[in-house]
Amino acid sequence: MRPSYSKSMPRCKRRSARTIAGGRLQGVFSRMSQALIFGGFLWLLVFYCVRVAAGEHSIDGGGIYYNVSKDLDDTHGEYLRVYFDASTSDAFTFDITRLDRFDDEGTQFTVGNIHQFSERWFTQLSVAGSAGGFFWPDVRVDGSVSRRWFNDKRLVTTLGGGYFDAKDVHEDLRAYVDAAYYFERPFVLQGGFQINISDPGSVDSTSGYVAASYVRKKSRIVSIRGGIGDQAYQAITATNFVVDFPYHSVRATWREWVGKTWGINIAAEHYSSEVYDQNGFELGFFKEF
Repeated sequence: MRPSYSKSMPRCKRRSARTIAGGRLQGVFSRMSQALIFGGFLWLLVFYCVRVAAGEHSIDGGGIYYNVSKDLDDTHGEYLRVYFDASTSDAFTFDITRLDRFDDEGTQFTVGNIHQFSERWFTQLSVAGSAGGFFWPDVRVDGSVSRRWFNDKRLVTTLGGGYFDAKDVHEDLRAYVDAAYYFERPFVLQGGFQINISDPGSVDSTSGYVAASYVRKKSRIVSIRGGIGDQAYQAITATNFVVDFPYHSVRATWREWVGKTWGINIAAEHYSSEVYDQNGFELGFFKEF
């Protein structure tokens, strides 16, 4: 049945509605095309890595949705992540995340490396950039050095830092310490503390977290993490941001092997501050090679 229109509705109104609907569909198809291109690129990358390097390799992909309070637009997007072992001492990660957030849209690209210097010492380094999205950084660099302690190497401590060059007027420098203890399987306890200095204004902030995990590799990994602290800068539009406010957050993740080399990822998160509250989830799949 064809839809009926009120006689009082001018013909141009009907064209406008069709134009808007067509524009929305075009935007959906554009995002789907981008996701397919990114996904195809990462699948080819994994296929190449599997052929040239022996070891553990995986690809993760999924969707993101968060409900945001204070009349701010909800957040939604997609992610694709690749992990592969290039050698016995080096592993690499690639991450592409697209978000529609705060009425803007953009994609972040991250490349990372994990290098094993010995059985006890290893480092992590990642570099990120973005296209679009005022909430993404122009450049982000993170690095850390970790050590395994005692004969059983169950205690791992980490010292790290990072640089965040935002697309607004501010930039961040941070330093953090982290410790994790791996009990007789399957439990892990973890905690950390971070200091952040933001400019302009030399606004300092501190935060900390604790986490607990149940780890059964090739079966199930479940984690819960709680964080609390202060946030120095939070951009909510391209020209408007809030400075120096407290927050707290809780995040739970579940990685379940459905088959021998594939499964599902589920994450749920609650974030609360005087600027806004955010509640949502991520749902995806992973495949190991």
